[in-house]
Amino acid sequence: SREIELIPVPTNFIGRKFKSIHSY
Repeated sequence: SREIELIPVPTNFIGRKFKSIHSY
């Protein structure tokens, strides 16, 4: 329950940084 609530929060933050690195 704690992992599920912490996953959707940083998911967008990490997704944006991950996409930036992938594009690089």
